[in-house]
Amino acid sequence: MLDDLLVLVIALKTLEVTGMTSTYARWSNLLGGVVLLLIGVLLILRPEWLTFAA
Repeated sequence: MLDDLLVLVIALKTLEVTGMTSTYARWSNLLGGVVLLLIGVLLILRPEWLTFAA
């Protein structure tokens, strides 16, 4: 999960350097944080929902 966070941070920094607006970066950070939080809660409460095993 840490590697996913690293990829997200690198992508957002790249968007900032290439001239994307700060509003887009702010919304992307918010959305990414919410998704990571939901995945973390699922890993704690219902990890079987995140596995692909039958």
